[in-house]
Amino acid sequence: MVLNINREPVLMNPKAESFLAVRYKPQLSLKELALSEDTLKAIDDILDSESSRDEARIRRELVGDRMLEIRVNPYLRDGGNAGVIIILDDVTRQWQAEQDKIRFISMVAHELKSPIAAIINYINIILTGMFDDQVDKIHEMMERSKIRGEALLDLIRDLLFLNQSDAGKVEKSIERLELKSILQEQLEFFKAQADRTGITLSLEAPDEEYPVRLDRKDLDRITMNLVSNGIKYNREGGILTVSIHRDKEAVVVKVGDTGIGMSEEEMKGLFAEFYRVKNPHTSGIPGTGLGLATVKRIIGEYNGSIRVDSRLGEGSTFTVTLPRA
Repeated sequence: MVLNINREPVLMNPKAESFLAVRYKPQLSLKELALSEDTLKAIDDILDSESSRDEARIRRELVGDRMLEIRVNPYLRDGGNAGVIIILDDVTRQWQAEQDKIRFISMVAHELKSPIAAIINYINIILTGMFDDQVDKIHEMMERSKIRGEALLDLIRDLLFLNQSDAGKVEKSIERLELKSILQEQLEFFKAQADRTGITLSLEAPDEEYPVRLDRKDLDRITMNLVSNGIKYNREGGILTVSIHRDKEAVVVKVGDTGIGMSEEEMKGLFAEFYRVKNPHTSGIPGTGLGLATVKRIIGEYNGSIRVDSRLGEGSTFTVTLPRA
């Protein structure tokens, strides 16, 4: 876009018109361009300058839903300023990536700070010696520290997995896997954890094969995360049911619990990174907020899908659909 010495637009290409949401016309005023005060000041500084050097003013400005990098350059002619040339560059994607990175770092720092602070606090209490004659109390604090430390380790593992996945450094060995037998193994693995709160685990699947083609570690990450959540967020003496059936070209797995459930509002951000449902029922349940985000990402890599149906106080059912081998 070109402005003359009188600050009047005399040329705009179609991209500039699109970015600023205005059509060029004769006698178009600078005010109609809806530029910010800072950009207008940059234009004034250049036009009012007695220098004939080609010095540009560069800044970023949010215009509508676009982040524009605006470069205001002197239009030099016959040794003096004849106007300004304004170059608009759409840097929205780059800006959004920067904002995502800032939010990500902030969330990671917050998630790391809490368990580390708790562990240090318990250690400091023990080191005061006030509980030297109360071994049970020391064991209790050490157990709490262990739980916090394990949650921290889970978070670090999830972060490493996401980082390696983004960088394309996760090696996969795709093979034909029998889903039913793998789920049977995993339910057996989680039985001890479920027994502690009296939760009954069951697998419902007709006597037939359910072949899928995945990396075994990916399949374990998907199913173990869902089963683990179904136990953690269940009620004491509840039921966790895993069912499998075929649907045309797919294998469908449903993991349903009779637990605390979620409201419509709580489900909206469920698959976002670091999102955790926060209410009085979940306050004491450890978690990283990365599990379901990772599960959704992995399932997407295999052209599958995941959805959740839930009612507050009645439980949740996660449905995973994967292409059949």
